[in-house]
Amino acid sequence: MASGMNPAEYAATERIFARNFYNGEAPDTILSGDGPGYYLFTAPYASNTVKDGRRKSADRYTGSLAKALAVSTGSGWLAAAGAVSEWSYWDERRDAFTGALDDAVIDGKFVIDVNGVSARYGADIFIGYGSNPSEEALALADEIIYEFSEYRVVAGGKFNATSPRTVRSFIADSGGDALQLEVAPRLRNIDECPELPGNFITRFGTLLMNHAAGRQPVAVAA
Repeated sequence: MASGMNPAEYAATERIFARNFYNGEAPDTILSGDGPGYYLFTAPYASNTVKDGRRKSADRYTGSLAKALAVSTGSGWLAAAGAVSEWSYWDERRDAFTGALDDAVIDGKFVIDVNGVSARYGADIFIGYGSNPSEEALALADEIIYEFSEYRVVAGGKFNATSPRTVRSFIADSGGDALQLEVAPRLRNIDECPELPGNFITRFGTLLMNHAAGRQPVAVAA
């Protein structure tokens, strides 16, 4: 699998998120890791959430995928590890997850928000860059499409991360830059597909390292 995390470690990480049927030990708990790399990988739905009064089941293996990509690129990661309380607007959500996103913007990190998407939507990867993407976001989207040409990769469209509730929108509104990735089960869930996730993580990590080569995070004034 990706450098620094083998399949057993990947599965063990998911077992941490799976505690108490993906509700964790306490509400709104997060897991995170630091790294000097160019990116911050987030997984806001690695635990169960309540949205519009309805329980939304966790996007399984998104927390593990965020961590694995962070390890492979020497970057930071952040994932929900306890049932997420219902919220409507970012300005009412002043928790550890939001604080970590604020820090990412200040540190000039490029945020990659990892979500899970059902195979029934007909694509392996959806890339969300919003309605007014930066040149870098568009360039990185093109690199992903090219690298994973054997898969169906859709940029924009149904999952373009324009909702104000998305991590991508929060980062953009705060002066940072981000992409949202919606990843199908066969590229993240080793229970369903033991072979493909490791290959995906290794290739995606290499792509991101190449993209970041020569770049330095630009700090934003606090």
